[in-house]
Amino acid sequence: MDLPERRRGPWPVFDLERGLGHLGGRRALLADTLARFCVEHAATTSLCALASRDPARRSEAFHEVHTLKGTAGLLGLSALEAEAAAAQAALGDPTAVWPDDAALIAAHKAAIAAIQAAVAALRGG
Repeated sequence: MDLPERRRGPWPVFDLERGLGHLGGRRALLADTLARFCVEHAATTSLCALASRDPARRSEAFHEVHTLKGTAGLLGLSALEAEAAAAQAALGDPTAVWPDDAALIAAHKAAIAAIQAAVAALRGG
């Protein structure tokens, strides 16, 4: 199975200008939304790892990864968006070989670290 075109890298972990552009340049809104992202998507990669071993969880994981991909794109988390797109494609195709969980988990961890730094900077801390 070919990966989606956007998956072919390299992608920045966090693109501040893209995130600000999607939110009308409002730094406080971006900071708040990034902080919420950390809470709301904390378990998504764990769910994907479970789904890779439990086909009954595949549909649930597909919807979670779809949301993760869209939110990551909106916020400028390009590397995570690309990894989520690859996971979503695999989850949506029952004949696909499951992608390496490590890539999605690493992108998620990198995004969380970038978010923490960005939130502090956006809030002037």
